[in-house]
Amino acid sequence: MCYEGMVQDITERKRAEEALKKYSERLEEMVKERTKELQNAVQKAQMADQLKSEFVANIKSRIAYTFDQSGLLYYQMLRAHPAEKNL
Repeated sequence: MCYEGMVQDITERKRAEEALKKYSERLEEMVKERTKELQNAVQKAQMADQLKSEFVANIKSRIAYTFDQSGLLYYQMLRAHPAEKNL
């Protein structure tokens, strides 16, 4: 019996495939970690935006109230002293 053929060493190819598989798995882990970090950052930014909006609304309300009170005070002064309209 006689066999003819070609024998090829595929050790390097197998090493390269294993390295590629490990790299791919690590890359997937890195993507998951980064995605989680970005989701946390987006959540913090949304919370900060909400706090800012509430702060601005509160300040606007206070400013409006102050102007309303100033106008009311001016009106009351005019009623109390009608002759002094040039205040």
